[in-house]
Amino acid sequence: MKRRISMDLSGGGGGGGGDVVRVTAPLCGVMIALVAVAIPLWVCAMSASNAPWLDQTDNRGARDSGSNTLQDYHRDMETKTGASGSVLHHKRRANTGRLMFYSDRYEFAMVTDLDKRSRHPEKHQWKAFLKKGVLSRSSPEGNFSVSWGATETLTTHTATKNRSMELSDIVRFNRNFFAGCDMTGIIFKVNPDTGRVFQRYAIADGNGDEPKPFKIEWATVKDNLLWVGSVGKEISDTLRPAEWVKTIDTSGDVSNIDWGPIYQVLQTATNTSFPGYLWHEAIHFDHRTRTWVILPRKVSYTGYDEHENEMKGGNLLIQANEDFTEIVVKRVGPLQPEYGFTAVRKLPGTDMYVALKVKETEVPNIQHTVITVFDSEGNIRMDPPFVHVADFKYEGIEFLNVGNQITATYV
Repeated sequence: MKRRISMDLSGGGGGGGGDVVRVTAPLCGVMIALVAVAIPLWVCAMSASNAPWLDQTDNRGARDSGSNTLQDYHRDMETKTGASGSVLHHKRRANTGRLMFYSDRYEFAMVTDLDKRSRHPEKHQWKAFLKKGVLSRSSPEGNFSVSWGATETLTTHTATKNRSMELSDIVRFNRNFFAGCDMTGIIFKVNPDTGRVFQRYAIADGNGDEPKPFKIEWATVKDNLLWVGSVGKEISDTLRPAEWVKTIDTSGDVSNIDWGPIYQVLQTATNTSFPGYLWHEAIHFDHRTRTWVILPRKVSYTGYDEHENEMKGGNLLIQANEDFTEIVVKRVGPLQPEYGFTAVRKLPGTDMYVALKVKETEVPNIQHTVITVFDSEGNIRMDPPFVHVADFKYEGIEFLNVGNQITATYV
């Protein structure tokens, strides 16, 4: 006997009193299938209608500005909001530090650490100098010469113990320039074109829970983090605040990392283990080779003595892989004990580096800075090898026209 399955769609329940519409099993299946397809389509349509690049208001703005693509939308929104690429989806950064390319000239800026001379004699104000220059290729062999540009004066009214703006490094990070003060622990945002200075981060000593400001001496960028460090020299076996390193992400969050074991590995590789020491002010991370490039300012095989320290300048070039399990030690130029390296940066697009070297004595009171360029083997590529900069300390250098941050955007 053949059965027939049906559904009562009359809505009248069991009491009768209305037309009865009966739907057979095949038609039931069709209706269920249509509902199953229609619901996801409706959800997708509602989600798409909320997408900002499909919103009619945003599209009108895009048409007004000549922007017609998703890439244009992201660029316009970044301009309006200041949001970084980590906030806007599908935005990537071309890291020029990983590229090899040719350029005839490289614009750079340097900052000073004037020590107590930073203080204005009459005003409650402290200053540093930002000096610009250009490195140019001067010979077919690839040697470089330098020419000088304008000098800006950077000022602040914020100080610690009547000292401030003693800038030990300058670095480009997240498309801005930052300079760290070794007295206040403040990292300033710097505009190299106008000389305007803005306080951005206050870094505490040691593990970050100390009341004393962090003695900032070097800075570099690695993996989209700003790395900031101190001299890396222990005060005693148990007192090692200068061996901590700080990282700052693009949101401004600060992390504290104990680099004591790393600094000890560097001492072992250079035969300067305690009571000997290395004094660090020039550390850079090379994004292309994924290596640390380190030029210690002071190299001593004996214990610390304040007066003897003036003549402990070194010429060591330390190259370490990313986790410091492989370390190579070379030399850059002749040893000049009265001079020590205070800054180093990769020359963009090359396998060469630019460095600053400083002479500093208390009696007589002498300060002198020179600049040089060298390759990855430690060979000098400057003509003459060391060029006079100024008769005071420049302790930080960074390139202006190219760097480790954004130079192009793409989807």
